[in-house]
Amino acid sequence: MPKIADIQETPNPNAVKFILKEPVSYGTSHSFDSAEKANNDKLAQSLFDVGDVVSVFYMDKMITVEKTDEADWDEILPTLAVPIRAKKLAEKLCKLDVDAGKNLKFSKDGEFRER
Repeated sequence: MPKIADIQETPNPNAVKFILKEPVSYGTSHSFDSAEKANNDKLAQSLFDVGDVVSVFYMDKMITVEKTDEADWDEILPTLAVPIRAKKLAEKLCKLDVDAGKNLKFSKDGEFRER
């Protein structure tokens, strides 16, 4: 189960960064600017399902969530922590990323490319 190590403010007052003790992905970034675009991603969809979420970005041991202007962090933060800490979800995400990584190679320019 990903445990939240820290919650950090970002330059955007409507976004916070969750720093985790365990990864939710391995070297792959995931970015969604709407719930519709997150339909096939269980973590992102579960965060959008909390409500008042504008965008979700995650990679390795970090998740950034942007809220609507109207939402209050004191109300939304505790509900965002629930899907982040979901054990089965994290295990599935890590398994998917490991499987996806088998088709990648590390290039000389420091980027991952498909084989």
